[in-house]
Amino acid sequence: RIIVKGLPKKISKERIQDHFSKFGQVTDIRLVHTQSGVFRRFAFIGFVNESQAKKATDYFHNTFIDSCKIEVEPAKPYGDKEIPRPWSRYSKGSSNFETKKDAKEEFITGTDEGKEKQE
Repeated sequence: RIIVKGLPKKISKERIQDHFSKFGQVTDIRLVHTQSGVFRRFAFIGFVNESQAKKATDYFHNTFIDSCKIEVEPAKPYGDKEIPRPWSRYSKGSSNFETKKDAKEEFITGTDEGKEKQE
C-alpha cells in the first residue's frame, strides 16, 4: 500500500484508480475524511504486489494532479514507531487534538478544569 498526500479537494476514487493504475492493478482505495465528512486530502492505495506500489511511488512522488502537488510514499503499518507524531487537529496524539478535546469538554460541562487546577 501507498499513501498519497496533497490530493485535490474534489477528487473521486474513480479518478485516483485511473491515475494510479498505469503502474499496476489497484486493489483498493481509501479516501480519508473527518468525522464530519470533510476530505483530509490524502488516501491509501493498495496494489497487487510491492513492486507495482514501488513503481507508482517512484513515478508519482512530487508530481501534480490538477494544480495540487502530491507526495507519494509507502504506507506504514498503524502504530509503527517510525511514524512521526501527528500534527493534525483530527489525529489522536497531537497537541491540537487534546486542546480541541479540552475545549469541547469545557463547552459541554460549562467548567474550565485547567483554570481550577491553577488556582
